[in-house]
Amino acid sequence: MMKITNPLMISVLKFIGLILSIASVHWAIVQFYAHYCAPWVWYGPLSTILSLGSPVCQFANYVQFELAKNYITIWAAAGGAAIAYLFVKNPKNLNPKNLNPKI
Repeated sequence: MMKITNPLMISVLKFIGLILSIASVHWAIVQFYAHYCAPWVWYGPLSTILSLGSPVCQFANYVQFELAKNYITIWAAAGGAAIAYLFVKNPKNLNPKNLNPKI
């Protein structure tokens, strides 16, 4: 097995693992919620009336909502990190004269 030593590649692999993990857990929780708290059957609306206030259903809904918020935050942070990385990798960007070019 090849050992990965490039710090950038390690960060990218960690990011991919984190995104896949969050998406998988979110999917599982949504499936649980849809099956047990809001079933898709003819009596589903009646069943939902009884289970909507359940602590288990509220917790599942809360966790999946928070996972979705964190997922968006992680993508935004990754985008910012990628832009910063590309900015720092180009030495011309670090020259103060290039920050305010004359038009």
